[in-house]
Amino acid sequence: MRCLLLCGLTCLFAVPSLVTAQETAADILPKSTAVYLEISKPAQLLQEIKSHPLIGDLKRSEAGQRIVLDPKFLQFQVMLSFLELRLGMTWDEAITVLTEGGVALAVDPQTNGFALLMKARSEEELDSLLKNVMALAREDAKGKGKSDPYSSEEYRGLTVYKTKDGGFATHGRWFLTANKGDLGRQMLDRLLDGGDETLAHNSQFVQAQADRGESTIWGFADVKSIRERNAAQKALFGQAGNPLIELVVGGLQEVLRHSPYVTAAATLQPNRFTLKLQAPHDPAQIDESRRYWFGKTGLGSADPLPELDQLIFGLSTYRDTSAMWLRSGDLFDERMNDKLAEADNTLTTLFAGKDFGTDILGSFHPQLQVVATRQTFAADRPQPAIKLPAFGLTAHVKNVETTPRELRRTFQSLIGFLNVVGAQNGQPQLELNFDKANGVDVISAEYVPEAGQEQSTTAPINFNFAPSVAFNGDRFALGSTRDLAIRLVTTEAPRTREENSAVINTVAQIQTHTLRAALQDNEEQLISQNMLEKGHTRSEAEEEIGTLIELLGIISGAQLQISTAPKEGVFQVQLEIN
Repeated sequence: MRCLLLCGLTCLFAVPSLVTAQETAADILPKSTAVYLEISKPAQLLQEIKSHPLIGDLKRSEAGQRIVLDPKFLQFQVMLSFLELRLGMTWDEAITVLTEGGVALAVDPQTNGFALLMKARSEEELDSLLKNVMALAREDAKGKGKSDPYSSEEYRGLTVYKTKDGGFATHGRWFLTANKGDLGRQMLDRLLDGGDETLAHNSQFVQAQADRGESTIWGFADVKSIRERNAAQKALFGQAGNPLIELVVGGLQEVLRHSPYVTAAATLQPNRFTLKLQAPHDPAQIDESRRYWFGKTGLGSADPLPELDQLIFGLSTYRDTSAMWLRSGDLFDERMNDKLAEADNTLTTLFAGKDFGTDILGSFHPQLQVVATRQTFAADRPQPAIKLPAFGLTAHVKNVETTPRELRRTFQSLIGFLNVVGAQNGQPQLELNFDKANGVDVISAEYVPEAGQEQSTTAPINFNFAPSVAFNGDRFALGSTRDLAIRLVTTEAPRTREENSAVINTVAQIQTHTLRAALQDNEEQLISQNMLEKGHTRSEAEEEIGTLIELLGIISGAQLQISTAPKEGVFQVQLEIN
């Protein structure tokens, strides 16, 4: 433990600060730097994290109390107090002294090097702390019978200390460290000589910094140079092996094929943490095979998510699945295309000879939504022992005269098929129901309980499901329950803000409080499963499941949004946790 703390302190001193003759870390790093991450005010960020309401909630939780009272954590606290005593200041004070000018991290592909840069409050404080840390590390090594962890040499009048993982040096308020000698020498040369062969003179970096804003944590990646690497070539230009992965990240891959760079900005507020990724984006550059993701003009827009009670997860997106299916030869590898061809034959049979890609998927607009909600059960119906969330999919049909009729027939055929297969495997049977109310057509199927089991509270898992389809105008929903299918075609989504110039391609959200309640519905089953799978005692299983449920109550939820801003020519991915 002591060794780890000493190594951590040494690494802190190996981070270059942001000012002497050169004002910023970008003035010291080579022009070929491909990845750059900067924390402008580390000490302030640390205080914001320590005083954040989420940390307070975590400390007050049972899980947090177990961590605080753990013997290993107590040992860590003792060692930290010892180090603070030797340094003559608290850990927080040391970080303030060492990082007042900021911290930067960088990766340089030309040297395969990794570097950390730190700017101290003053040269004198930096030298003093460094001497203390090195003395502690040498004492620790000597006590364990190991050799001196540091060796030194001169480079252009500067003392460079070498370690088993690289080396570090100081100059003025700067502390520099790198794992490769070539990268270290380049940084020292720029620190001493200046010049324009630095990251600060990289045109892409300059352009990215112009839109930086006030974020405490900011990063830059030179995607253009990364694309030239063999590994990146395969990741960005290779064919997908999974349609679901393609639907989720295919557009991101397309943007990275053309964007010169990507920036990342993170901000911490009392009620949320936000991470924003941005890249220059020109819709005209989108490959024809990926138009399904963005739309013909590159500005495909998702519908707003409906406001549903007991929502656990919601996803609303623009995906022209028909176009993706028809362009599968360009998007997927040979193995997956063989599987899709086989699936196409089966689906064509299921849909009475209609082509699945053109006639079935092509009958829907690209706006798709998938949701999951906590499920409640009627008192006069069987309640399953394991209570699963209800889930559903909703879309808009293009032809309200013919498509609903075809979907009704197909759904009835599917229920008949499930009953035949279920009977062969001893499963309960589904009973079809047809009804219409307030303009909504519904076809639902319910499992028929055995005699005497109509009000069972330990029914099989099948009784979570009442597969249903609902139609309301051009709105279509397929749900695992009748109630959810109806809600999906009748609940009005909130209006989007007109002042928002961004075109939202995808939005997803998760509400952890509702997820927590759904897990509590099945707490006993989760405890039993934990005991069986991990061999825990009941008290150990209760503690592990209880900790998970408790932690879910601390975070309210998260939202992911993918959008394009046509006026600014920007593609953006934003994650919020609150």
